[in-house]
Amino acid sequence: ASLFFILGGFIFASKYLHDAHRFSSRAFVTGRLKDLYPLHVVATLLMAVLLLANGSFRISTGNDLMIFLYGLFMQLSLLWSLLPFDIAGASVPTFNTPSWALSAFFLCYILFKPMLRMIAGLKSRAVISGYFLMCLVPMCVATVVYSSFNFDLDVYRFFHVFAPLRVCEFFAGMLAARFLQLGENAIKRAARFPLVNDLVILLTVVLVVASVVSRPTPEIDPTRIWFSYHVFLPALYCILLYRLTIGTGAIAWIMSLKPVRDLGRASFYPYLLHIPLISWICFLLERYAKYDGFLHQTPLVLAFTSLLYLVSMLYVSHIRKRTPAKVLKQR
Repeated sequence: ASLFFILGGFIFASKYLHDAHRFSSRAFVTGRLKDLYPLHVVATLLMAVLLLANGSFRISTGNDLMIFLYGLFMQLSLLWSLLPFDIAGASVPTFNTPSWALSAFFLCYILFKPMLRMIAGLKSRAVISGYFLMCLVPMCVATVVYSSFNFDLDVYRFFHVFAPLRVCEFFAGMLAARFLQLGENAIKRAARFPLVNDLVILLTVVLVVASVVSRPTPEIDPTRIWFSYHVFLPALYCILLYRLTIGTGAIAWIMSLKPVRDLGRASFYPYLLHIPLISWICFLLERYAKYDGFLHQTPLVLAFTSLLYLVSMLYVSHIRKRTPAKVLKQR
């Protein structure tokens, strides 16, 4: 998830930094709503119907109905990641769990204009590095608060989805874009040594994989997993983005190919849809075919994932009629 937010901040800042003074926040947020909100509504309603159909949530009292409608409202209003609380001591259904990221992203989009103008005014890479370190401070503060609750797993989940912390990651991605923009001489030097850039990228990927693979569960070592996930990995992601965007070396060239870029543009659609689709497939297979092994068959899961990404890519590249939002005001 951290990579999603850092990448989002990096991409949008790279696109609009040169015209920060003409940026229209209203057009930007409206455009993102048109792109993503309809799918969010469909995915949420699919899960709401499924929770009732398979008995995962039973409405037997007025209180149950209130909790169900409250959860549905928090999801559809995109407020869940700002207020990820249960009510009346009862667990609120989350419906489509990945939608917490969409909720947090829209806070980033709303704050994007002031952050963009601020970053556009930064003229020193040293100052940018200082701001990046400041982005990690809220994560460290969250760790202190988290530890005061004896590293309760529910508290970890709260901080994991809490939108203000994700804004820090989005802002870090924006800083990385400005850092790249001010590094013309460094980019020229890197262009002379493409193999070095490939090696740095590979080393960073190895560190990312090693951190993920060796990371314990929250129950075993909550402090280590928090710092690994929210402090160490975001720093590595920024380094990785910077080295890939420099554009030298074989790896950077591969990542710039159109199919890879199309995959990136389409990636949020599978992210929002995969749980509703898988949940409905499993429900229908178990109910009508008495088959409960779908998720235990690797070929089936791979085929489903590949098909979902393929359809999403085709939709983004050839079907979606996208009218560019007038994000930049006329001079």
